[in-house]
Amino acid sequence: MASGSRAYGWALDDSGVKSVTASLDNGPAVAVELGQNSPVVRQAYPTFPNSDRAGFIFEMPSVAAGPHILVVTIEGKDGGKTDLKRHVQIQ
Repeated sequence: MASGSRAYGWALDDSGVKSVTASLDNGPAVAVELGQNSPVVRQAYPTFPNSDRAGFIFEMPSVAAGPHILVVTIEGKDGGKTDLKRHVQIQ
């Protein structure tokens, strides 16, 4: 993964997804573009409303090469929040 490259993911929530943000190493959160086509998610979760549009995309912030922590925060329409943390290697 490289700084400035586009990253992809998907998000579902029982109450519906209100927003998704992404950040590296607790830096500023970047809003993602929600509603991307995701037929694979629809196949895996056919009972979730709009699961065929559960995809999102965002631009990775510019940071130094090396290991980083990516945090994706999903906020449900009911106000609940989930933080997903992953180790990523930036090249």
